[in-house]
Amino acid sequence: MPRRKGAIGICVEGRNLKLAYLRREGKGFVLEKLEEARLVKPLEGAEEEKAAPEKTEDVFGLEEVPAEGVFEEVPSEGEEETNESVLLGLLSSFPLARSALAFSLSETKVYYYEVEGISPKLKGKRLRRALRDYISERHQLEVSSEQVCPILREDGRVLVLAHEDPLPLLELLDRIRPLLRKPPFIGLIDAWEVALMGMVRASYEFLPEEVTAILHVGANYGRVIFLRGGDYLRFSPPITLGGLEPSQVLQMLLSRILLEQDVSGVPELSRLLISGECVRMGALPFFRSQFPEAEVDYLVPAILRTEEEEEKAKLAAFAVPVALAWKALDPKNPMFFPTDLLPEYVRERQKVYKVAWHGLLLLSFVCASVLLLLWQAKLQNERIMAAREELERMEAAISEAEKGLDAVGRLDSLQRLVQRYKEEEAFMDTLSVGASRWSSLLERLARVTRETGGIWFDRLSPSGDRIALSGVAFYRNRIPELIKRLDGATVLQVTTEEVRGHPVYRFEMILSPPEAQ
Repeated sequence: MPRRKGAIGICVEGRNLKLAYLRREGKGFVLEKLEEARLVKPLEGAEEEKAAPEKTEDVFGLEEVPAEGVFEEVPSEGEEETNESVLLGLLSSFPLARSALAFSLSETKVYYYEVEGISPKLKGKRLRRALRDYISERHQLEVSSEQVCPILREDGRVLVLAHEDPLPLLELLDRIRPLLRKPPFIGLIDAWEVALMGMVRASYEFLPEEVTAILHVGANYGRVIFLRGGDYLRFSPPITLGGLEPSQVLQMLLSRILLEQDVSGVPELSRLLISGECVRMGALPFFRSQFPEAEVDYLVPAILRTEEEEEKAKLAAFAVPVALAWKALDPKNPMFFPTDLLPEYVRERQKVYKVAWHGLLLLSFVCASVLLLLWQAKLQNERIMAAREELERMEAAISEAEKGLDAVGRLDSLQRLVQRYKEEEAFMDTLSVGASRWSSLLERLARVTRETGGIWFDRLSPSGDRIALSGVAFYRNRIPELIKRLDGATVLQVTTEEVRGHPVYRFEMILSPPEAQ
């Protein structure tokens, strides 16, 4: 992923949409904004009575970053609210041109499997295909290799992350792309559990046998993540919490922790970190009373440490989008697991235009032709310089001969000699005519190509007293701009071709060369 100055973490939990914007500052990071809104309807497509989304507010109390004018339009006052307008309204206050987007998978569409016996020689796509076949055979989950991502554990086993999420947030972003002058760069798609584990590993120190529990609650589901010595230990099953009172939710979470300790053999907790919606349910005092021997606190990233309880609570409530933004902004941090479920077609769409092998071949041919022409021009210039030196010697000889004439009888022969020298001089002058023609033409083509951009030539040949050119333009509007700069060129034909699925424009033209010198 290209290095960006900022990252926007996005987390969707039911109809709740949370965003966090982190920005680089020197070698550190600054949290610029936390925002939250409510979608008109769930992204999964469930029908609900439409209601106006809550007013967006900056819950972190920071000054608003001015928008950079990246939006063509937003719904005017009085129009019906949609999920698209809600997302546009949120993103309008972020500098998308300098930021990468990172968002999480749906909380109910992600599955984890512990796998043993995988050959350590398997890497990259081969490893993903092997894991895909494994979970298809053992767990009857049919997904593509793009929907599978391994997490290598310190004990040599593999934790497999697989999902069948249709990525509705990605589809929602695609629908608002026409409203944006510059489409946002999507840098990361990850599971919120993995992002939180990485942020905890990057923010806290661990003893080898120390057990840490991460307690996170979304809109309708909750989960407990257990770490031992900073390494993954166990995930609890998802806990359905929809429709429960806060006190009931806390009791359910406590029961799940105790059940994992009794049934799954999870050791006593040394640390319990709270994040998500349970922050707003009074989870901190509740669990401090239940685990008096453990360190119970809000989950706060190390890059945003604060001692104020209110600020810590806000950060913990937005732990998932903050973790996603941090991971997207600091991808080489070894504490984050190298997981990314971004589809291949999105990666290809966001890449800078690539030249295929035949394009590289043509480009090499053009460069070689230019070098050959320059070398021939250099040889011609050397011949011209040698001829001029010879001419100077001849002129000196003529001058000496004219001065030494003292006999009338030799006048005619000397005059004939002078005439012959003059004819040779005229012949030498003709050698230099047009010598700089090709050099001037190539210099002119190189200059206008650099000024225009997105243009390359693949054929140059004489056509009578003019020069025939053909080439390819990445954008169609570059062709008239090139013609204008060449001043005197005539376009013969413009056709459309495709290179690796991208339209390009082939053109042919006739150019009058500069006058010979």
